[in-house]
Amino acid sequence: VRAGFTGILPAAFGPSTSSPPAPMNSMNREEPSRYVDPASCDFAVDTWEDAAPESWWPHEAIGAPAFAVKPLRCESMLDLARSRSPWRSFWIPGVTSATGIMRNKLNFVQMCLVQIPGPR
Repeated sequence: VRAGFTGILPAAFGPSTSSPPAPMNSMNREEPSRYVDPASCDFAVDTWEDAAPESWWPHEAIGAPAFAVKPLRCESMLDLARSRSPWRSFWIPGVTSATGIMRNKLNFVQMCLVQIPGPR
């Protein structure tokens, strides 16, 4: 699913691993043939700023309808874009408290595995 990442996506290798299979390249360039239609997905993994998600749409699909989702598992994850340096350098998951001195320095998002129910 096209969702912000523009590097090459994995592909199966043939009988030899000495050269990349077509259409892969050695420059990590985007390969549009590797994307799938979001409507064909049963599951998705993405980040949400709020708590448990109720809907999902790929970041690049502006104007596309959202998909209703059922959250299966969510975990808090440090939001690097909104957490300032050097504070984020001192965050140790499961050890450092976000309620003390770092309360106003760090921001988190929910990384969730969601199921996309319904026929596709």
